[in-house]
Amino acid sequence: MDFSFWYTLKIPFYHFFHTKLIFLTGLLLEVYRFEAGRRTLIFQLVDIRQLLQEMSGELDPLAQENH
Repeated sequence: MDFSFWYTLKIPFYHFFHTKLIFLTGLLLEVYRFEAGRRTLIFQLVDIRQLLQEMSGELDPLAQENH
């Protein structure tokens, strides 16, 4: 595997995996809360175009910054 990309970010290699592990742990806890009935899902109509434009507006600057 080529990990050179992570070195160009000047982030310690272990920090990347540590951050991902914390994220995944939080995600698993959220799933547990839904299954235990502590959280409920609320379904609603969403304007998918608006949602995608908002996401693109947030992610485009990050993508330009990293490439």
